Amino acid sequence: MLILVDGFIATSALLVATKLSPAVLGYCVFSHRSHDNGHKAVLAHLGAQPLLELDLRLGEGTGAALAYPLVRSAAFLNEMASFTSAGVSEKSSLRPPPRMCTPRTTPHPARRRPAPRRS
Repeated sequence: MLILVDGFIATSALLVATKLSPAVLGYCVFSHRSHDNGHKAVLAHLGAQPLLELDLRLGEGTGAALAYPLVRSAAFLNEMASFTSAGVSEKSSLRPPPRMCTPRTTPHPARRRPAPRRS
């Protein structure tokens, strides 16, 4: 489970939640640091490092909308196989990529000589 925390109000609510259950902080990813000085202070108190620092003041979950693709990408990269787990142990075991195009047997139409003119 992951909690994407967005903005000053949500971070303030999380501060209260950590007093009730400190373990909740381990599930949190902070989307951004807003322009509010209070938000900066609460993040510092929690020891949180947000993904983005864009001085957003828009509200409406804008920071979460911007941070979500980063979180998804990180989850995808975390699940990718390593060379060892994929069974790639030596450089010689790699095959060259397949040929993407075949050579032309006839010259390109633009390079053909024009037919002689009949008079």
